[in-house]
Amino acid sequence: MTKKKWIIILAILIVVAGAYGMNKVKANEAINEEETMETMQLESTTVEERLLMTGIVTAETEVMKADLVGEITEIMVNNGDSVQEGDLLFVIEPEDLPVSIAEAKSNVDTAKRNLDQAQVDGGQSVRNQFLKTESSYLQAKLDYEMQQQLYNLGTASETAVTTAKQAVLNAQSSYISAKADWETYSSEEEVASLTAKVLRAEETLDTLLDQQDGAEVTAAITGIVSGLDLSVGDEVQTGMALVEITDTENLTVEASVSEYEIGKLTIGQKLEVAPIADGEDISIATITYIAPKGTISNSDTTFEIEAVVETKSTGLLANATVNLDILVAQAKDVLAVPYEALITNGARSMVMMQQGEEFMPIPVEQGVKGDLYVEISSPELSVGSVIQIPSTSVVNFQRTPGMMPGAGGGSGAGRNTDKK
Repeated sequence: MTKKKWIIILAILIVVAGAYGMNKVKANEAINEEETMETMQLESTTVEERLLMTGIVTAETEVMKADLVGEITEIMVNNGDSVQEGDLLFVIEPEDLPVSIAEAKSNVDTAKRNLDQAQVDGGQSVRNQFLKTESSYLQAKLDYEMQQQLYNLGTASETAVTTAKQAVLNAQSSYISAKADWETYSSEEEVASLTAKVLRAEETLDTLLDQQDGAEVTAAITGIVSGLDLSVGDEVQTGMALVEITDTENLTVEASVSEYEIGKLTIGQKLEVAPIADGEDISIATITYIAPKGTISNSDTTFEIEAVVETKSTGLLANATVNLDILVAQAKDVLAVPYEALITNGARSMVMMQQGEEFMPIPVEQGVKGDLYVEISSPELSVGSVIQIPSTSVVNFQRTPGMMPGAGGGSGAGRNTDKK
């Protein structure tokens, strides 16, 4: 075989190998395209849009304070104890109690004498007081006029005139007050008023007498004791904080909601509450307050909401940070696709539906948006329709004139549940 023939044979082999290689590459591309092509069959399902945020658990806290000066003689509770409203917490021995009792007895006696006198004289004492102040007022005016005349004659000082004038003003004030008392006096009202004073004086005396064995401090609310830092023998002053009681059963959740989301919430709406450390420990709360005015901070506006916990889990604690999950929209028995299956162009949306061997664009209307799925509707779609879910590589490889590449995004809060 000549050298020329060998060259021809070698060239033919190279061409054949090249053709085989090109076919192999095309075949691999077709296989890769087929492997990256994803489809889904539409099913009837439920799509939920949920609003997720964090909040703080709050609780009513009552600070028990001393209402007298004295010494603690008994302490009935410890920090962490559960108490019921009305339970005894402390016994305090009041300071100078005998003196206070003596003063209270004197006040009772005085109030009773005034009442007896009013019942006997029928207002005569009030009239006498009016006549007395009237006489004093007239006399003060005469004295003032006399001092002015003496001053004009040079026999009285300016100070004497000033003093006499002030006496007139004082007497006039007393006269006006006594006159008003007499003109508005009613024996029935006077007796009723003095009777009430007697009752108040007796009540004060009874309270002090009860304290001879020590003043009792009781729980104002039901809850857990905290902040107790006192011992028997400690001195307390009026208004001094003794202990805190926190109502751990009736809890409230507070949170801030963006101005973009606040319109989705209403009074009475339910929400799930879970400690950040345990997402499975769910409590249920109901929104009871939505702030009518937002708070602006760093150009962001938020609105405060409050929700009362109705079904409380064991792990929900006061002042804890919690995750909140609020169902704001739900669509049942609908068709839904992942966001990746949507092809959008402005306000228009479509999906690629299989028709025979090809996928054709079908315009759709979007509904409730979940975190993974979005509700879609179209007269051309039904349960069983096959929808293409393109990946970026597939879209770029198969793009044809007039067809938009797939685009999608999540709402950031929601669920797709209950497939049928």
